[in-house]
Amino acid sequence: MLIITVILLLAACWFLGTLLTPVFVAVGFVYMLYLILQSIIAAI
Repeated sequence: MLIITVILLLAACWFLGTLLTPVFVAVGFVYMLYLILQSIIAAI
């Protein structure tokens, strides 16, 4: 029973990880674009 629980927990963590990775990448990309835009606006 304990082994099944551990496997389920690992599967859930892996699933969440693969699900959230693109979200983190997208957020980081948008944040970088925002910083670049701010520096361009400040330069003008």
